[in-house]
Amino acid sequence: MGVPKFFAWLAQKCPQMIHPVTRDSIVDVDNLYLDMNGVVHQCRQGANSEEELIVATFQYIEALVDIVRPKKYLYMAVDDS
Repeated sequence: MGVPKFFAWLAQKCPQMIHPVTRDSIVDVDNLYLDMNGVVHQCRQGANSEEELIVATFQYIEALVDIVRPKKYLYMAVDDS
């Protein structure tokens, strides 16, 4: 379960943390934290089967890691809802 309006609050308090990113961007960070509910939801839209969803999810994570290049940690948060 997410925290309602947390991103909006965080963006208002720390606007310097938000950077537009494209596939052509390269951003080096120490840690990348992913909310896997958002990742799976994004990938589910184009998937017609469970297998396609799994492949699309891994491809999406790989693309994010290629763009962001975390130096220390990739943290993937998954909940059971």
